[in-house]
Amino acid sequence: ASLDFARVGHDLPFSKVASILQIEFSEVEKWAFDVSTGLLSGKLSQTTQSLHLYRSSVCTFEREQWEALEKRLIAWKAGLASVL
Repeated sequence: ASLDFARVGHDLPFSKVASILQIEFSEVEKWAFDVSTGLLSGKLSQTTQSLHLYRSSVCTFEREQWEALEKRLIAWKAGLASVL
């Protein structure tokens, strides 16, 4: 598992973030504020103990990422069709 493109737009519990990053649960907030690489962008919620992921950059773009992109584009197209 990773904090990749497919998770953008979703709320991830701190426990899941800790598991993915292989860090302690108590370090999730600290880690989120220390990210300076620009690879992730999100909003922390202490109330729900979750991270809402806005943006995620991947270092590689393989079949899995193309499939996730296709799903997001299909959903985006369907959303636009309902507006038009």
